Amino acid sequence: GDLLSLLPLSLQDNEGVVLAAIRSQKDQEHCLKRGRITESILHYASARLKSERGVVLEGVRKYGSALCEAIGYQDDEEIVMTALQTRNNELKRIQNEIAPFLITEFFEFCQRESGTLLASASVGLKDNERVVLCALSNTTKNFQYASLRLQHDKLFCLRVLEKNKGAFEDLDIVMRRDLDIQKASVKEDECCVIM
Repeated sequence: GDLLSLLPLSLQDNEGVVLAAIRSQKDQEHCLKRGRITESILHYASARLKSERGVVLEGVRKYGSALCEAIGYQDDEEIVMTALQTRNNELKRIQNEIAPFLITEFFEFCQRESGTLLASASVGLKDNERVVLCALSNTTKNFQYASLRLQHDKLFCLRVLEKNKGAFEDLDIVMRRDLDIQKASVKEDECCVIM
């Protein structure tokens, strides 16, 4: 990414150069092992290329965060889902392979950064159950970016809790008061008395 930033604007507007840079960029895991988050190549691409679907799709396949740099694709379900799945895979690798070497604050930062992807999605996709469930698969902190309809949909909240009991703390206060929601949030190995 840094190299592309040093190139003349004409090369930052060259699709072949930008795609080659995206494909050759080290993955996030490589960068995290060195204790840093790297920006997506799309950050340095021209505005024209940030609005080219093929370039954006290639960018989000490499780095989920490229969605934040894209222009006009926040309502494209394929691009948003690809970005979320890429980020989810990044977080799983971080959690399983790298997390023991990272300080807790840095890992939490990586999870919070994941929330910006759902925040970057269009209003319509924030109301799409499949997109929101994908965004919540690694961290439920993103629930605040879901539509109010989904945040207050009891059946949807139960589905979220089915996948991740820890999501209870991120639910709306009204949902947390619901007895069915409270029961669903209790892990099988816990004993709880609800009054």
